[in-house]
Amino acid sequence: MVDAGRFEPSTTLSQALILMIILVSSTFLAGCTGDEESISQETVDEGLGCTYSDAINDNSSSIVDGGSCEYQQLSDTILGCMYSDALNFNPLATEDNGSCKYSEAQVERENTGIMEIYNQILLCSDTMISNSTINDFDTNFREIGNVIVVEKNGTLTYEVFYTVYSGDKYVGNQTYIGYSYSSNGVDWTKHDELIINRPLEDPYVIYENGVYHLFAEDKLDLPFRNIRKYHSQDGLNWTDDGDVFDTKSGGAPNDWENEDVSSPVVWIEENETWYMLYEGRGGVHRGNIGLAYSNDGYNWSRINENNTPIFTNGSIFS
Repeated sequence: MVDAGRFEPSTTLSQALILMIILVSSTFLAGCTGDEESISQETVDEGLGCTYSDAINDNSSSIVDGGSCEYQQLSDTILGCMYSDALNFNPLATEDNGSCKYSEAQVERENTGIMEIYNQILLCSDTMISNSTINDFDTNFREIGNVIVVEKNGTLTYEVFYTVYSGDKYVGNQTYIGYSYSSNGVDWTKHDELIINRPLEDPYVIYENGVYHLFAEDKLDLPFRNIRKYHSQDGLNWTDDGDVFDTKSGGAPNDWENEDVSSPVVWIEENETWYMLYEGRGGVHRGNIGLAYSNDGYNWSRINENNTPIFTNGSIFS
């Protein structure tokens, strides 16, 4: 029979249940002879365990579940493509790994990850846009401008504007704007005629509400000094808007942009404010970067009232 003195106050309900099962089993098997051995606390503990088969510590010999089951923990991070418009979109993914794949017809997406862009880059082994012969206006390429992607009637076109010059020698006031276009960004068609007859350099073009806006260094006047603007409905026929940004004396460093302003980079923010980064040169100061803003793209003001660049060039050892 059981010695009640063998039980400790900490005996749980589950342990008590096991004890009852063991007692009943012992009675049926051995009979109530008074000779059965005392059942220890250790025997009770051995009856507790995990009784769920899907647990990693399932114990088939356990009689009563003791709440000790352990299960395999799934990783908190599931890698995969998280963009629903991709061919291999994974709705269970918690972290995008740049594996998204798209149909060839789809070329424009928002929130594109850097790895996704990298995966779309094609290696080019051939010249994309060729220069012309010695007698053409685009014998040589001087500087590339920027590439824009324009959507018209549901069709995307890649367009690039750049500086060219004729002959075998670069002459500052004989540079012009060249133009090429592509349907896929790989195979390009060059426009073989001048799009603007005035000497210009370092073009930068934006496309806003169906209108092209071109900013470039004006190379007609000597010495070169300002930034000129044009606009167009088709990218081929341009209207001259005149000089829109000129040099300025003073500032700090002193006269850093009093000789010329050039190399415009223009963009428009959501609040419809236009911004332009530009290079200023004056005296010993070469290549400092200024910032200007405008409400319409035609009338510009410097962002710093005290006429200081936002980036200054370093020393030869910096």
